[in-house]
Amino acid sequence: MIIRKKEAQIEKISSEGNVWDYPMPNEQIGIAFQGLNGRVPDYGWYKNKACYEICYLISGSGIFFIDGSNFKASAGDVVVIERNKKSYIEAKNLKMITITKPNWSEEQCQLIKK
Repeated sequence: MIIRKKEAQIEKISSEGNVWDYPMPNEQIGIAFQGLNGRVPDYGWYKNKACYEICYLISGSGIFFIDGSNFKASAGDVVVIERNKKSYIEAKNLKMITITKPNWSEEQCQLIKK
């Protein structure tokens, strides 16, 4: 099986952030490529009620703010965001692959404004 880039759904997730969400054959796992710069989301926090997110940083860097802790990460690092943890990123030309378990869906993700 191969999933080509042209099959990915492009989503704008912040003023300087895009996600290419690749369609998977089932809902057990998901994969996406993210190109981010600046704060993601633009304000507040994201909280995923269902997924573990495993982020492999290809290039660039970022500070990941996860439930009161922060982690500086750069190319070659892996950041894990557990389900029900609120998070945001301050990215600097960040390119990363995100694997989710189960597959990510908009219904799972909550924007917390504070």
